[in-house]
Amino acid sequence: MQSMLCYIRPIWLASVCARWRQIALAEPRLWSTINITYRREVPDLHRNSWTPPLELVQQWITRSGALPLHIVLGWEEAPESEDGALGEIIQILCEQCHRWRSLYIQVPPTAMLFFQAARSGSTIDLDYLSINLGDISDHPAMMGETILRPRHAALQSPPWVAGSYSWTNMVTLTISNANPYECLDIIQQAKQLESLNVVFIRTGEDEDILPPAEPVISARLREINIGFLTNGTLDEFFLNIRAPELESLELIRYADRGTHIPLDFLAPMLLQSGSGEKMRELTLAGMACSSEDLLDLLHGLSGLSQLTMLYHRAGDIPPPLNVLFDTLVATSSYFEDAANTVSFLPRLLAFSYRGPRTFLWSAIADILHAHNADIVDTLSKRPLESLVTLLVPSMVRDDYIDRETLVRLLALQPWSRAKLGLKEELFRASFEHHGMDCPLSPSSIPGHIVTYPWSY
Repeated sequence: MQSMLCYIRPIWLASVCARWRQIALAEPRLWSTINITYRREVPDLHRNSWTPPLELVQQWITRSGALPLHIVLGWEEAPESEDGALGEIIQILCEQCHRWRSLYIQVPPTAMLFFQAARSGSTIDLDYLSINLGDISDHPAMMGETILRPRHAALQSPPWVAGSYSWTNMVTLTISNANPYECLDIIQQAKQLESLNVVFIRTGEDEDILPPAEPVISARLREINIGFLTNGTLDEFFLNIRAPELESLELIRYADRGTHIPLDFLAPMLLQSGSGEKMRELTLAGMACSSEDLLDLLHGLSGLSQLTMLYHRAGDIPPPLNVLFDTLVATSSYFEDAANTVSFLPRLLAFSYRGPRTFLWSAIADILHAHNADIVDTLSKRPLESLVTLLVPSMVRDDYIDRETLVRLLALQPWSRAKLGLKEELFRASFEHHGMDCPLSPSSIPGHIVTYPWSY
């Protein structure tokens, strides 16, 4: 039974005692989630002959009363008879399609044919929709005469079936295998969209899909997280979208991580449309770019408060950071007129870097001293609080902090706001390397240096 109905809480409760059994069998809320899963770990001896007791599925639905149904149908590996038990289960569930509230589907593509039995003839509002069919090109995800309108959706690939889906209520969208033009087509319909998580594996040129005639304006989109394989997908996407309220952007490169990427593809959306003033968080992972391109981009992000750069995987080539660090120092209120607004990243609170060292330790000390200088806090002072540098690979002899920088770090004042984050192992090894006494506890250092003893 556990391999078929994983959500067996009411059965557990019913087995405690007669009173609990009475309560469990009579409470519809305990039966409103139906989780039917065919698992790979079912022994081979029973896998091909496994048949769910359809009567139990029907009883489960009956005990849920008239409550909305939350359905999980996970067929991780198809039995020999796809048109047998699985088809009958789907048809039973489709009879209740007017009660669907959330729907998670992971079945063989051919099994989607059985969902054509959903014949409510109306639009069904879902809290959550997830469809994972693998290659759906030959078996589209049709829903009969029913239109599904989800608020949150997670799709392996966009189910291109006209009339079966409506995206007008969608707030969050996750797609794990899309090309940019497919994604833009959905965004154009999703006027309520606030969060987008997508992996671009295919380019628009791979499919017979045309780009939008004009850039798509996503007025409520505040968060974009993109994983990608090739540069072309970023051009196809960002040149054709405008997100004036965007606050968070994450870009992760999965292949050819050492290939240089010009960052000018972001200019139309972030710099030319004014989104740069609204951006609060930017994460770049595995994106090889020049220091000049990075600075040009950051100069336009006046509202940025958190910058994260991740280059800890094999093949990553991070940009040299000395230019960025020197700019942070030169534009701090310690060097600029404190009466004027800081000209570069004026709202930056935290910078985090993970990867090989591409900077001088003296530049770190320069930043901390410039931002911890004894001047009165004003609206014109950059509010930097955290500077985290986690080196990967760690404990390389050439990465030891030099003696002069260690002395400067120890000279930070107790009231220092900007704090340094680094691995405690590297911190202590640097003292030992130079024959210096290491503080007994990092928290005892006047500058309140924050260390990270755990592994990254």
